[in-house]
Amino acid sequence: MKEWLVTGSIPDRIQGLDITLVDELTSPTYTLNKQEQIQLEGKNEMRRRGVKSTNLADALATTFAYYVFQPSEAEREELPPQYTPDYNPYAQEALLT
Repeated sequence: MKEWLVTGSIPDRIQGLDITLVDELTSPTYTLNKQEQIQLEGKNEMRRRGVKSTNLADALATTFAYYVFQPSEAEREELPPQYTPDYNPYAQEALLT
């Protein structure tokens, strides 16, 4: 997500909301735990500080939760084509199916 934020498009305002995505992304604080790992501030701690829930930022973060499979070049050569280049959705045969 950190890498995406450099080039991703973050809307200034979202209609119907009084907080921006930038506000939500920058609201939580962090500390270092005993293993020197970053520990994000929990929702309860944020609530105690009077910070609203970071629902938009959480939703954005979950879109990065799973690794997207990238086949190697050799694997790509073995994969069947993902499309049929001569397919015409408006052809008579396609309309009858």
